[in-house]
Amino acid sequence: MQSKIPMTNALIIFFKLPEAGKVKTRLTPFLSPEAAAMLYAAFVKDTLLLASSLSDTKIFAYLAAADETIFSETAPFISPVAELRLQRGAGLGERMSGAFKDVFELGFARVSIIGSDAPHLPKPYLTALFDSVATSARSVSIGPSEDGGYYGLSMNAFTPEVFLNVNYSSPETYRETLKAVSPLPVRCNSLPIWFDIDEPQDLKRLSASLDSYTLPHTASLLPHLIP
Repeated sequence: MQSKIPMTNALIIFFKLPEAGKVKTRLTPFLSPEAAAMLYAAFVKDTLLLASSLSDTKIFAYLAAADETIFSETAPFISPVAELRLQRGAGLGERMSGAFKDVFELGFARVSIIGSDAPHLPKPYLTALFDSVATSARSVSIGPSEDGGYYGLSMNAFTPEVFLNVNYSSPETYRETLKAVSPLPVRCNSLPIWFDIDEPQDLKRLSASLDSYTLPHTASLLPHLIP
């Protein structure tokens, strides 16, 4: 049996394998499938870099893959920044709920989740996910994204209901999550809005202000992709 981990905060990062034609598909044909996959790999590395800047926070990187061989091949890419785990479940909501359940069972008091579509997320936004649920009252916090989804979600007690009856990867994801939370006996906090990098205009927006962010992997690649 795995022992309890003496940390208060845990961060879950959901990510995929950077396979051409399977990641960042909305960036094609602006980018080739191969270039989009390379960019996504840089996003994952920079997201891990951002996560590693947090103090006293255990990081769990949850991979969307069913093949145990792929899982073992990915471990060196993630280590030693994060503990690699497999996403499990039929849909995104079920997979996120399962990850939260796993991590809370380890004894963490505050758990947050982010994806790998916003490696430029300001660190204060990330720390706000934890700070906003640092209370004795049962709380959930959501950081909305401009496309109608959310860049992060946190809670201080396992609350699986927040993932029920929500259409993910939809302009309604954030609002439907708020609707799922509203009848629950929890305090709900809405955090500042941010933007994901999903569409060509998002990538151009990031490129135009690249110097404002700490994104070494993305910054070294992006000038070769966008003239």
